[in-house]
Amino acid sequence: MAAGGDLGASVAPQLVGIITDFVIAFPKAEGLAQALSLTPEQLGMKAGMLFGAIFPLLAIFVYLRFLKTKKIK
Repeated sequence: MAAGGDLGASVAPQLVGIITDFVIAFPKAEGLAQALSLTPEQLGMKAGMLFGAIFPLLAIFVYLRFLKTKKIK
């Protein structure tokens, strides 16, 4: 369990940064940001933080999928 926690604690922040950078660099991000009264950087941070909030839920689904495919002998 500790290894899973360590993996999540190291991977999730990196993915938040990658998603933030991707949204900032996305060509249509500026138009969307203006429509929401945000800067592209703010939109990128909000998208990254949304992923950070969803990441634990994704981990639960991956875990449940793992349990389902695990063969019990």
